[in-house]
Amino acid sequence: MMEIFVFGAVVVLFFVWLLVKSRSQQWCVLCAAVSTTWAGLVVFRLSDVEVNETLLALLLGASATGGYYWLARQEKLALFKLPIFLTLAIAAYQVAVWSVKIDLVLLLVGLWLLFGLIALVRVNGTLVKKIIECCRNW
Repeated sequence: MMEIFVFGAVVVLFFVWLLVKSRSQQWCVLCAAVSTTWAGLVVFRLSDVEVNETLLALLLGASATGGYYWLARQEKLALFKLPIFLTLAIAAYQVAVWSVKIDLVLLLVGLWLLFGLIALVRVNGTLVKKIIECCRNW
């Protein structure tokens, strides 16, 4: 029964955010509706109200994917696709399980350091080009 309320909340919040958004603002109404819905589920969970964990994880994953695509549109971040994606996915996972996994945080730190070094040094132009073009022409 909770499913209809959760997905219904996305619909209602979509139209609420659509009414609030002005033409000059550059943000996604659908993203806002989904994010507001999962944030509400987190608040319910913190208030000891039972929530559907699968739906929470689904909405968190949708937000992570939307955030990734929004950030990936910025050409200056093209090299950082993998660390951006994994950061958003791991953040969503840690919210879903409501636990900070130190090993995952350390993985992200190492990954960002590696990609920062690649960006700083540009050790291999071919490698950088392959990383940037990893998702093109498939």
